[in-house]
Amino acid sequence: MKTPKTFLTALFILSFSIYTYAQDKGKDHPAMSRYEGAELVAWQQFDYVPYVLGTGPQEQKDETFRGHNKYFSEYVDLEGRLTRIQYRLPKSEGLFKVYKNYEQALKNAGYQILFTTSDQESSWPFWNEIVYHKEWGINAIKGEGFEDPFGRYGFRYIAAKGMYDGNTIYFALFLNNYNDYIYITQDVVEINPLESGLVSAQKIEDNIKLSGFISIYGIHFDTGKWNIKPESEPALKVIADFLKGHAQSRYYIVGHTDNVGNFADNMTLSEKRAQAVMTALTTEYGVDQKQIQAYGVASLCPITSNRTDAGKAKNRRVDIVEQ
Repeated sequence: MKTPKTFLTALFILSFSIYTYAQDKGKDHPAMSRYEGAELVAWQQFDYVPYVLGTGPQEQKDETFRGHNKYFSEYVDLEGRLTRIQYRLPKSEGLFKVYKNYEQALKNAGYQILFTTSDQESSWPFWNEIVYHKEWGINAIKGEGFEDPFGRYGFRYIAAKGMYDGNTIYFALFLNNYNDYIYITQDVVEINPLESGLVSAQKIEDNIKLSGFISIYGIHFDTGKWNIKPESEPALKVIADFLKGHAQSRYYIVGHTDNVGNFADNMTLSEKRAQAVMTALTTEYGVDQKQIQAYGVASLCPITSNRTDAGKAKNRRVDIVEQ
């Protein structure tokens, strides 16, 4: 028997909107290969859409959520490029075996498993009728060729997050038995703050809750300088709003550089930039000085390779880190 394998590969960023199907342009997402022997049955991609990533068990509440009174107890609102692929395998492969393969592949690649559940812990109608329903589902499955992620005969769900090629990437995988097959519905949501320039207090909160930090790309400096440029004002205001909304918590402001130039000079530069951000937040935006501390780490913590100009740009950043 061949050993099943799933591995993560280079991330390919599309610069235009796509809505298509497996019959013409469907292909594996470059960040994750398919399970060996799986058949791709449907594919679609949207350049920028909202997505609700479930990270906690379902629960019933009196108030409604997206028109429903049953929803995830914990979740993250995402916005980004969504690639949805559906595969199928012979049922004889074994649902648990396929699930464990995906889980291990994600862990091996350094991704954080945010949440898992199964038919032993969750009700299948919740996923079929509320999460993926083609008309009113929170993350509705629409498009030619897709089978409903129908979990009545057994299912597994994995939510994961990580950094890849300088971008934040999320996975939501729903695996279910149906008739003679195991269906794998794979959603990949790519968040690229450098390209979109988008940041909000809610996004800061979500990222810190999941990962303990967030990288901010909306704070700008001239090369080799630490004076903050005027166009940084929107990002600083949002950071200040977040910090004042979490006044009981403490955070580090961490400056990063690429690897160009002298390391000692970059250590000084990164720390002065972090200090400049801290000073602006406390003197111009009303943040309590006791809430934040500034440090610089030069090029010690890159999030991608410094071998390209694009990589260097992604490594030049300011992080907000929870203490």
